[in-house]
Amino acid sequence: MDYRKDVEKIPKQIIAALFMFILLSGCSTPEQPVDYSADPAEEIHLEAPSEHESEEIQPETQRFTIEELAQQAINSVAYIEVYNSEYQGYYSLGSGFVIDPAGIIVTNYHVIEGATAAKIEIGTHVFHDDEIRILAVEADWDLAILKVEARGLAALPLGKGIDAVGLGEPVIALGNPEGMKGTVSDGIISTVSRDIGLGINLIQTTAPISKGSSGGPLLNMYGEVIGVTSLTMSTGQNLNFAIPSDLVTALLSSTDQGVPITAFFGDRTFAKAGEGYTWQPGEFAVVLQWDDAVDLDLEIWSEDFEFIGAATSIGKSPDIYDGSMGEEWFVFEHDFSRGRYVVSVYFYDTYALLPADATLVIHFPDGQVESLPGSLISYYPYDQWYAVLIDVEQKTSKVLDFFFDADVIALLEWDTAIDLDLMIWDHIYDDIFIPGDIDGLDSMDGRSAVEVFRFGNYEDLFGYDFSSGFMDIFVGVDGPISEQTNTELKLININGLIRKFNHTFTPDTRGVYYWHVLSDYNPATQNYSIPPQARVYFD
Repeated sequence: MDYRKDVEKIPKQIIAALFMFILLSGCSTPEQPVDYSADPAEEIHLEAPSEHESEEIQPETQRFTIEELAQQAINSVAYIEVYNSEYQGYYSLGSGFVIDPAGIIVTNYHVIEGATAAKIEIGTHVFHDDEIRILAVEADWDLAILKVEARGLAALPLGKGIDAVGLGEPVIALGNPEGMKGTVSDGIISTVSRDIGLGINLIQTTAPISKGSSGGPLLNMYGEVIGVTSLTMSTGQNLNFAIPSDLVTALLSSTDQGVPITAFFGDRTFAKAGEGYTWQPGEFAVVLQWDDAVDLDLEIWSEDFEFIGAATSIGKSPDIYDGSMGEEWFVFEHDFSRGRYVVSVYFYDTYALLPADATLVIHFPDGQVESLPGSLISYYPYDQWYAVLIDVEQKTSKVLDFFFDADVIALLEWDTAIDLDLMIWDHIYDDIFIPGDIDGLDSMDGRSAVEVFRFGNYEDLFGYDFSSGFMDIFVGVDGPISEQTNTELKLININGLIRKFNHTFTPDTRGVYYWHVLSDYNPATQNYSIPPQARVYFD
């Protein structure tokens, strides 16, 4: 579960939430704010072509053979290269298809994302840079509508929508996998409407697709586009997915002005190797460092986990897309000179199927430096983040690691060096669990870290489902309590803080001592009861 709010300049969820799925362009870069400051081109009106204007395949007038369909439809497929100033040659390779003879092209958003230059080939026609305009994008749907100046291009008709798609019906996919232009593959519809956690339902097909196929058409045997091929599951065989044509139709209704592709994403700032944060006396800052060629982002949250923004959008740091090129940072000044904040690392890279190692480096105002290394994994729905809780006024920090796939999380914080444990007794399993049982942090010192338990479904990873059912929540210490310890437990869901509970552990020489926080807690309903006796001893 992604706890981000809908805030301007925040990366779209569709790229962040992939479970071993590979978007099928040559590579991918993170979304940038759209810059509409360029002079808009003339308004685009999408009119139906005349029968003499194109070689458009007419829908449902006849059922084609695979050979007939491939020979006609291949003339409508676009080969797309996208360039960026930081890369040698193209940095994204994909496909598209013509839906209007006047040069209207559909592709995936991630194919064109971040472009500073581009090339589109359609048969013998070649278009470059400002000859290509972007009419509309929807990153959440991973769709883009482009326009080139042309007449008489062979166009493909859009299908009637996902409701007209039949389970098991034959289909073909066209595109440019691995740059091999004009490739055709065939298969069937495996699942009409598959939810893989991206916020939209996808068409699943056995028609083989690969990197470079992104944005290509998935056709039924009447020559209609029923989907836009977008991603494949890397750990399976022939598990391929397409965005339904319904969403293309919906996006077409929002096209009105065209912006050159070279201006659409605005100016991009890149750091050169070795550039990064330089500490100034008195500054309190957090720096994100990593060496892998993946895209990590440094983000700022309130202490109750309400998303504030990326460090690059509210600070002075450049947005680094490759850890070997620099670092990202945030300085606590001005509006952030008071209070407590969570600074987290977000794993944005869509190709990252292996862990990435990163380090949060804290620069305290007195010049002291603390390095906090961590390893992040990125596969849906188990994206792992790690973070640090910063108290700006007290000039202190606490390590915090957590998953955001859980619907609800419980955070335990305390203020002394004793070892407390956050413990969950699950009525179904009739057993006690701690954060370490689901790869959480087991803090031995309340001054250095916060413990978190995620009430999510971890059957695939650890064999347990903590998303529903009755559970009791305890906080305990094994052994004597040497000093008074103030303890706070928070329950937080996607909407923010649900409730917090406080307890003081007083010095005690007796055996194992537990604070019984809640009884019969159900994460699915948020129902619970308060135990009549908070302090429980066990011999």
